[in-house]
Amino acid sequence: MYQSRLIKEGQSESGRPSDLPPTLDKVRRIIVETVRENEGVGEREVARMLNLPSSTVNRQITRLAEMGVLRLERHGMTIRCYLANGNVSGAPDRVE
Repeated sequence: MYQSRLIKEGQSESGRPSDLPPTLDKVRRIIVETVRENEGVGEREVARMLNLPSSTVNRQITRLAEMGVLRLERHGMTIRCYLANGNVSGAPDRVE
């Protein structure tokens, strides 16, 4: 379903080395890359872009926010997603 967006371990979609923690699974990596490319994107839009169930995206985005990788903001009925601190470089220290 989302295989066209799968990226290699340790790389971003562009092929550059990724600064994402190696413990993030592929779905979470894809979500983070999508948010990185589309700062402020809504949770539902992420689900549409990745062709994933909104419940899956919601669960993974919530977990990424708990891990300190993403920052969420509610705007009315929409939850907007941003990278925490503008990047995820500090995330490996928080994810074990």
